[in-house]
Amino acid sequence: MQALNTPASFNRAMNTQVSQNLCQINTATVASCAQETPTSVALNHGAIGAKQLCAGWQAQFGKTPGGDLSVQPHMPETLLAQKLTRETFSREAWPGKTIVVLVPTHHLWSQAPMATGQHALALEVLQPLVASGNIALIDATTALDILVTAPVGAGDLQPILQSDCSSFGDLFHQNDVGRERLMTWLTPRLEKLLYR
Repeated sequence: MQALNTPASFNRAMNTQVSQNLCQINTATVASCAQETPTSVALNHGAIGAKQLCAGWQAQFGKTPGGDLSVQPHMPETLLAQKLTRETFSREAWPGKTIVVLVPTHHLWSQAPMATGQHALALEVLQPLVASGNIALIDATTALDILVTAPVGAGDLQPILQSDCSSFGDLFHQNDVGRERLMTWLTPRLEKLLYR
């Protein structure tokens, strides 16, 4: 049993092993992800699921009303979620500050219909709790992103951040490599908050 005053280590036995990654497909944009893959390429389950999801998003573009949550932060569902989140984290559940970690998400989620603005909305909801001292916030949403050069506009190349395909088993979950990278990134930040 681990002592309470020592940092937790990443325990592979507690997590499902996921070795597949998304490097078989182009996940730069929803459109590139949705493109047909040559039949000669045997895609893993994560890549197949990602392509299906991207194709569905591609079909929805322009058809889903009010997709940008940052533009509509006062929808009844959003207001209720804000209220419940703030109430939950305002309660003192244990001694010390609650640490909230926004986990890495694949960058394609920021391009998906009905997902635009979710990160900004989460920060907007949590920021008053950080300011009041109720929580400490670690924003790891881009912790698994890498800098790549991509065509922008009229074909000009520009450096942009996008998710590292080797860190995700599908669009929802990090694989073993991604989990290891996340824990390497997260552990010193957690230690700083827990053991200061």
